[in-house]
Amino acid sequence: MSWRAVVPVLMGALVALIPPPRDLSPNAWSCFALFTAVIIALITEPIPGSVVGIVGVTLASTLFLVHTGPRGCHPMGAHRVRRQHACGVIVSLAIVPEARRS
Repeated sequence: MSWRAVVPVLMGALVALIPPPRDLSPNAWSCFALFTAVIIALITEPIPGSVVGIVGVTLASTLFLVHTGPRGCHPMGAHRVRRQHACGVIVSLAIVPEARRS
């Protein structure tokens, strides 16, 4: 594995492990850690930038870092959310190998 791929993952993990500031929720801090990893990945470019963005959005939704309803509940129901997240992960995994070939 290239250093270009390792650096964003390590930096995102380091930020995620730091305790969040007092006025920031743990969920917001996790979003910030993911954002940090995406920005560093855009700089180091282990994969094309567009794929980095798709993977970042997919991770945010898969890890439930984004909420659309009150108290973090999705209005469509949990069973539909899980199916959509699984589809998003499958699509992003299918795109990443294709981007590497070009």
